Amino acid sequence: RTFFSARIPKTTLMQLVSKLFLAFWALIAVAQFASGATTYSGLKDVAKITVGVTGVAHGDGCTPKTYKAGDSKITVNWSDLTTAPAKIGIKLCYTADQVVDRAWRKYKDNIEDNKRCKQTADTAKYLVDPFDSTALSGSKEVMIPMNTAPTTYTVQVLAMDADGAFIQYGDTENVECHFEVESYDRRPMTLQGTMGFFCAFSMIVAGGVWFYDVKKQNAIAAQWAQ
Repeated sequence: RTFFSARIPKTTLMQLVSKLFLAFWALIAVAQFASGATTYSGLKDVAKITVGVTGVAHGDGCTPKTYKAGDSKITVNWSDLTTAPAKIGIKLCYTADQVVDRAWRKYKDNIEDNKRCKQTADTAKYLVDPFDSTALSGSKEVMIPMNTAPTTYTVQVLAMDADGAFIQYGDTENVECHFEVESYDRRPMTLQGTMGFFCAFSMIVAGGVWFYDVKKQNAIAAQWAQ
C-alpha cells in the first residue's frame, strides 16, 4: 500500500481533489471577470452604452434610411460609458428578421464569434477595428464598405480594456430605427448600356449560328437519304 492510501481515506482524498478542481475554475472565473468579458452574457449586469446613428430617425414603424455600400458614410455616436475604456470597436449587425433561417448569420453569445455582427463578404469582425479611446462618449464617421451585404442593419459599439477584453457594450437594436445598405454600382450608365447591347448581340449571333448549323446538318442528312 502507498503512503496516500495508508494515511488518507479514499473518500477524503476524492473530496480534496473535487475542492481543488472547483477552486481552480473559480480562480479562472474571477480572473476573467477582473479583466473583462468575452461574451454578451458576461456583460448583462453592466449598464449598456447609449448608441445612435446621426440622421436615423427614432421611433417605431419608421422607413429605413438607405445608404450605398462603398459610397455612403454614417456617423456613429456613443455615450454613457461607466468606465474609461482603452479602445472602442464598432460593428454592423443584421436586424433580427435577416438572420431567420440563415445559419451563417446566427447569433452567438461569444462576442468575437457572433456571426450576426460579421457583416461583410469576407466576414470582417468589425465595421471599424478597435481604436484608442479613453473618453466616456464620442462619435466617428464611417464609410460603409463596398463588400457589405445589401440588407438592413443596426450598429453596435464595444468598449475594451487595455488587454482587449470587453467591459461594456451597447447597440441601436431597440432604441433606434434600423437602416438599409444597398449595393453601389460604379459603372457609368453608358458602359452599362454598351454591355447590355453586346450581351443581346452575342445571343442573337449564337442563335443565328445554331440555326445555320441545324439547316446545314439537315441538308447533309437529306443528301445521304437520297
